[in-house]
Amino acid sequence: MRKYKLEIIGFFVLVILGVIFHFLFDWLNQSRLIAIFVPVNESIFEHLKVLFFPYLIWGLIRYFIDGKGEPNFISAHIFGVLGGMFFIITSFYTYTGIIGNHFFIIDMIIYVLSIILTLILTKNMIDSPEFSDNIKVLSFVTIILILLSFIIFTYNPPLINLFKDQSTGNYGI
Repeated sequence: MRKYKLEIIGFFVLVILGVIFHFLFDWLNQSRLIAIFVPVNESIFEHLKVLFFPYLIWGLIRYFIDGKGEPNFISAHIFGVLGGMFFIITSFYTYTGIIGNHFFIIDMIIYVLSIILTLILTKNMIDSPEFSDNIKVLSFVTIILILLSFIIFTYNPPLINLFKDQSTGNYGI
């Protein structure tokens, strides 16, 4: 249990930050600057921010607690959060494709499971001798691409379902 103490703390930190991030856009009078970091609508793409940016914050905190000595810490966090984001997208479209509608409670379960999956993937990659930090360049490119996609697609989203607000049918900010 002690081995997973920071993951358990991280779970609660991520749930709390995720809830805060979900409402921050409206709480800050729909600031166009904060829109890069928080959901501006109810699209799946925008809700990836609710996992990504709190996890980025948690990763920075975690780095200063115990990550400096881990050679593959940064890469593991990047690929862990990618796994969680992929889970959100595939789970949402799988269950809504089967049922034909989305439900708030299932969306929340998917979010919680994505946090757990992200933490487990990251922990396993950090602990795995097979996962090498030789992919630092790929990790750096990946994080830049994710950040650029949040910046570009928040303001100019493609007109596909991933970017469509599930409640209004609108796209973007």
